[in-house]
Amino acid sequence: TDQHKRDALNQGTGAILWSATTTSGTGSQEAAAAVAVALNTVYVGSDAALHAFNMATGAVVWTYPLTSLAGFSSPVLQPASGPTPALVLIGTNDKKLHAVNATTGAGVWVHTAGATLAFGSVAVAQGKVFLFDFSSVVALDVATGAVLWTQVAPQIPRHSPAIAAGVLFYSDDQTAYGLSTATGAPVWKAPIPGNGNPNSPGAELAIALEILLVPNKGHLYAFR
Repeated sequence: TDQHKRDALNQGTGAILWSATTTSGTGSQEAAAAVAVALNTVYVGSDAALHAFNMATGAVVWTYPLTSLAGFSSPVLQPASGPTPALVLIGTNDKKLHAVNATTGAGVWVHTAGATLAFGSVAVAQGKVFLFDFSSVVALDVATGAVLWTQVAPQIPRHSPAIAAGVLFYSDDQTAYGLSTATGAPVWKAPIPGNGNPNSPGAELAIALEILLVPNKGHLYAFR
């Protein structure tokens, strides 16, 4: 919540099982971001830290200090792969993307972008991390944070990307686009019906049953 507290509820009754306090800072958008759950741990971004809580008890597992508020950026989990440990990835308002060891809370790498990373979450697939850096889509190596490719977008990307079948999908609330996750090359695009206002509210894209779902201006559009 914006009171810097997270509650775990019984799914059947709604009773509070445990409450945990997060680090307070200067922001008030903590409730806007989702938590992530993996490895029997709940990961929560706050104004000043990334927190890991025991899923059963709410006990603090570790706390990783952030250099700025996370805002609307939700923690994203990357499973362990070979020598690379499981990672938690979270963006912050000071243009940083932090990759943190999901088990120990130790920092693994930090990427500095050209714009705030607190207005959406990254996506991970095929050993890469994908993020929106103002008017560009950027792919990083998940193990090292090295930049693999950058693709300038026709308009500023909004919300967070969705990935399926080697294609990264995103929208600017007027058009939906698809980029190759391997190279960043454009491979697909479709206008969103009934649009035209670049400041109109949209929402996160989703993919199910090989269909791309794009909410926008009170309607849900499906693309195959």
